[in-house]
Amino acid sequence: MKGENVILEIHIDFMDTENLYNNLVGILGISKEEIDNFIDKYNEKDFYDRERITFNFLNEQFNFVIPEISISDITISFYHVTTNNNECKEILEHGLRDLQYVCTENTQFKRFINEHGIEIDISNNIIKHNDNVINYIPDYKFYSRFENENRPEGHLIFKLYKDQIVWGFREFKSLERYSCIHLYPEFLNNLYNAFKAPDLLSDWLEENNKAYLIKANVLLEKVDLCTFETVEEEVVLRLIELLFCRLIEGSPSESILLLKEGHFINPNEISEINEI
Repeated sequence: MKGENVILEIHIDFMDTENLYNNLVGILGISKEEIDNFIDKYNEKDFYDRERITFNFLNEQFNFVIPEISISDITISFYHVTTNNNECKEILEHGLRDLQYVCTENTQFKRFINEHGIEIDISNNIIKHNDNVINYIPDYKFYSRFENENRPEGHLIFKLYKDQIVWGFREFKSLERYSCIHLYPEFLNNLYNAFKAPDLLSDWLEENNKAYLIKANVLLEKVDLCTFETVEEEVVLRLIELLFCRLIEGSPSESILLLKEGHFINPNEISEINEI
C-alpha cells in the first residue's frame, strides 16, 4: 500500500545485515521484531511448503505503508574483484570501465596483452595473436551458440559484445571459489583458451600478484537487478523482496550485480579498496 509522498535517501549494502534491517524498518515502518517473527515462522515451514517471497505475499503479512521513493535517491554497494600491482592506481584515476574500454584504451590490461602479441581491434572486428587472426561479425546472438559449444573464439566475441558490461557482486561468500577473478581477469583466461598464448596467465600472476576487493556505492538506477521491471515503483518493490530474501537466508550468497550497458563506476563512487 502506498503512503504519503515522502522522499527518502537510502543506501543498501547486502553484505551488512544491520543495514538491511534498518532499511526495511525505515522504508516500511515496521519493527525489527516484526521482521524477525516473520522470518522465524517462515523458516519453520518445510522448504517446499514455503510461499515464494513476492511483494504481494509480504504485503499480506505486514500491510505495508510505502512512501514515494525515487530510485535516483537509492544507492547500493557494488563489490568488484581485480588484480594488479599498483594498488588500483589506474582504477582510482579512471574508475571501473567496461571490457571494450579496457581492451582498446591505454590501460594496464591492453598494454599487457599487446606485450604478449595480442591485439583487439573492435572497429575492424579483428582479434589476433601474432599471425593467428580471428575475423568476426559482431553478432553476439550468433556467437553465443559457439559459446555453448565451447568454441573459444566464439566466447571472445560474446564477451566483447554481449558481456562487456562491468560485473560485480551484490553479496558474496568466498571470492576464491568464484571463477578465476582473484588470480587474473576472466577475459584474459578467455584469450588464453582461444590462442594458447605462452606465459599469458603465468606472467599476469607474476606481474599482478595482488588481488583487491573494491567497494563502490552506486545509484540503483545504474545497476541491473536481473529483473524486467522498468517502472520505478516496481523496481522498489523488487528491492524490498530481495532485502527480505537476504535476511531469510541469514548469510550472504554469491549474487551477481551488473551495471547497465553504457554505465561505469566513477572514481568518486569508490568507497573502499582492500587487498584480499
